[in-house]
Amino acid sequence: MINISDRRNLLVKVYIIGYSNRGESICVLFLDAGYENKVLYSIVIDSFKHKGVNKTVDILNLWGINKDKLNMLVWSHPDYDHTFGINEIISRFCNEDTMVILPYDLNGEAWNKVKYNREDHNIVQNILKLTQRKFKSHETACVPEKMFVPFKKLEFNDLIGDLYATIQAVSPHGSRINYLLESYSEIHKNDLSLCLQIDIGNEYKYSLVFLSDIENDAIELLSPKCYDSPVFIKIPHHTSSTSDKYCNILSSLKEKPYVACTTIYKSQKLPEKDLLDEYRKNVCQVDCTGFSKSKKQNYGLVEYTFDFYNDFKITVQHEGHASIVDDNFLKGITYYKKSKIR
Repeated sequence: MINISDRRNLLVKVYIIGYSNRGESICVLFLDAGYENKVLYSIVIDSFKHKGVNKTVDILNLWGINKDKLNMLVWSHPDYDHTFGINEIISRFCNEDTMVILPYDLNGEAWNKVKYNREDHNIVQNILKLTQRKFKSHETACVPEKMFVPFKKLEFNDLIGDLYATIQAVSPHGSRINYLLESYSEIHKNDLSLCLQIDIGNEYKYSLVFLSDIENDAIELLSPKCYDSPVFIKIPHHTSSTSDKYCNILSSLKEKPYVACTTIYKSQKLPEKDLLDEYRKNVCQVDCTGFSKSKKQNYGLVEYTFDFYNDFKITVQHEGHASIVDDNFLKGITYYKKSKIR
């Protein structure tokens, strides 16, 4: 039970963080605006740092999470651009009470059919150390086809009663991972992608959907909840055509989702310009963490503030090289081939 001054004072902040060439991290904060924006619950999804800058750390410090500790840490999958810097989050902000969620079959061991980076095993071991005194470890997401798995139900109590928010996994799908294991196929890191949906409300729910690097085969297995009028979408896989089926689904909706955001992976030529333009047609506003045109500017940050119970208001702010995706932004997307060194 989490006490709140009034449900009309509930704010939800979502920070989408990207860097000049690659990298993605997300912070979600539930705040009480009636009590000086006190942090009621905090979530970090993935981490990255570039040239010593880890904006996830900066945001957690800004909100005083270093004192109160992080409530939930989600490691969506072990790709480097979602992983670098996560050990710092574990060591500085997590304790034995932090709920840690990893995708099914992520263990960092060499015998697994995933090609892990050198640090992946160390990350798993550091997670194990958090709770070894209590003889327990992290939670693991494994979702049945077309379904979802609730991990945490938050109860915000004011004088009226309880207001609920449910944090649930919508992938990876156990049937798909088991097929890859049983057929002795190599498991690509995106196959593990742990995607979340946060539903806020009782009878009527506002949905925030975080789709990590999920690709088309897994998108077909998603619960219909994931495209039933979400308020916010973190666009899957840096807006790649390997994940374009989600955009196709959105095109069939009667009402456009309000906001969506993408990060970049410059060497992979992501986001794909044409697909990003399709998202613009199917979402009221699309944002991007952006590209750097300056050696001194290494990050882009999009900050969303959702005020659901006080005139329903969404505020969007851009920092660094983040930007709204408009015609000028699309025209500015240019990918250059690296010149050969002579």
